[in-house]
Amino acid sequence: MVSFSSSISFLVVGIFLTSCIPTATSQSTGNQPERLCNGLASNCDKRVNEIMYATVHNAMSSQEDGFFLGYNNKKTMEDALDEGFRAFLIDSCDCPSRGIQLCHALCVGGTKEPTDAFQRIVQFLENNVMEIVILEIQVEDDSLNGLWEKTTQKFQNYLYSHPGTDTEWPTLNELIDLDQRLIVFQHDGPDCKVPGECPDGVHNFFDYAFQTEYNFRGANALNQYESSCDRKSGLLSNSFMLINHFAKGRLGLPSESESILANSYQSLQGRVEGCAEITGRTANFLAIDFWSEGATLEIVNDYNLLLDEDNGPTATLPPVPSPTPAPESNDSGGMGCFSGEMSVLEETRGVIMMKELQLGDRVLVESSMNGVEIKENIFEEVYSFGHLSHEITMDYYQFLPSMLELSWNHLVFLEGETAPIPAELVRVGDILRGGKGPVTKIRRVTRRGVYAPLTNSGIILVNGIRASTYIAYQASGYLHIGNMKTPFSFHWLSHAFEAPHRLYCLEIGANCQNEKYAETGISTWVDQPVKATVWMLKQNSLVMSLLMIPFVVCIIAAMTVSEFLVWTCSPVAVLLLFVVIGVTASRRQQFSCRRKHQGNTESMNKLL
Repeated sequence: MVSFSSSISFLVVGIFLTSCIPTATSQSTGNQPERLCNGLASNCDKRVNEIMYATVHNAMSSQEDGFFLGYNNKKTMEDALDEGFRAFLIDSCDCPSRGIQLCHALCVGGTKEPTDAFQRIVQFLENNVMEIVILEIQVEDDSLNGLWEKTTQKFQNYLYSHPGTDTEWPTLNELIDLDQRLIVFQHDGPDCKVPGECPDGVHNFFDYAFQTEYNFRGANALNQYESSCDRKSGLLSNSFMLINHFAKGRLGLPSESESILANSYQSLQGRVEGCAEITGRTANFLAIDFWSEGATLEIVNDYNLLLDEDNGPTATLPPVPSPTPAPESNDSGGMGCFSGEMSVLEETRGVIMMKELQLGDRVLVESSMNGVEIKENIFEEVYSFGHLSHEITMDYYQFLPSMLELSWNHLVFLEGETAPIPAELVRVGDILRGGKGPVTKIRRVTRRGVYAPLTNSGIILVNGIRASTYIAYQASGYLHIGNMKTPFSFHWLSHAFEAPHRLYCLEIGANCQNEKYAETGISTWVDQPVKATVWMLKQNSLVMSLLMIPFVVCIIAAMTVSEFLVWTCSPVAVLLLFVVIGVTASRRQQFSCRRKHQGNTESMNKLL
């Protein structure tokens, strides 16, 4: 079986462009049109329960449909259908004065007219003859039969009715040939195994599927696979597996910011693989909130392409390779960075991806808590990027459960340690500063994009983890000369070296918005010093000592002067410094001229 993780970087762009939005359009091979079943030719000969479906949780509950109390999505389920989602979890209920509606528990929070939703599904199936759509209805208020009265004959004609749990599911090709391309499940309603209890073509969901736990507070809880992948309902031996991949916010309501984290490619990939390892089963339904955010379509298409045809319902994803340092041949230029999929909290924009970060943004660098409440958040301006490229591909360490991704040499803080250490030294069982427990697993992932924002303190909170904005040049948090460990941490040395740059950008008020980067993506401010440092550290101990001592003295002096100026009125002190330097230089020149004039006068007197 092809390795899912190692192959992903080569497939992402091509797959996303060609198959992320499935349609009924056929591609031709010679004179014979090639079938694309739910967007991929490779899906056609697979059984319905052998592929993955991008799934919208509480699909009827959207802001655009007028839901206002805890809506789960910004855009409608009809839009999601057009974009490529093929499975929808919806709820039905009986609302006073409005009758049977699609709603979530409380009619007052918002409702959606079922007739409109069902008619839109019919239109989609009519226009996209190679697509399979699946509905799963949570029935409230014994509303299933009333809901069915709002369907049309055309809707019912598309229904596939499965004979029973002991019968294999048909392939997508077979459903397309039958033109029975709509599958409907329900739960919490009548028992559909009893004749006459349910409309024809409706199946008990948990007779055919099992689901994972679904009550999570915060996206990080999804990455605790031992608990988040627990079977909540249904038997493990059932045909389908539903992964509930959504989390609530602080108030216990659906949260867009948590969904942005949960719907990232690396979070979805980690959950699919984590649950496959624990359950021995492959996800069929990957259900999310706020479907318009994130990479759900991308991960589903990537997975379906890589799924071996013979694995069937017991397919498991391949193990991820053990983490290894990024190769020296990597085109990143030797610097260290964060993956663009990481999240930071920006003061005005809220939670954003690292790849969306811009110069001048103010990011969270410190958060103090008073019990469970936030006492104080400290934000600092991103005044520069040590490394910035949207195109360079790089290997990253990924630490679970925080899903933090950073290069092998990037510095990160551990609980109980004063100085940060390079990522390559983090081990399973270590606790990252700000993490909710020890590291449970370390993996290697490949991402496109490298990002190293610089802040005034040299600190940044990424995925909630306290990290340095700098790198280590040796496999240690501290500078070593030969076998001797110095008292200078790489974080401190880098921060001291950056002092004049910080002073120039933040205190003098210079325009650093137009800073430039080398072809490797490294800032021109640090490009040559990085190369010089790497060269120095390759020398023998004697040469290194002779070179490093003046280097350290210089950056200590730079740090001291810069910090003094920052502490004392900043721009005013800087201006006074330049005035003093200018006056001193002028007086030295005047003194030199006066001495020269006096010397010439004395010479003349002697001659006379």
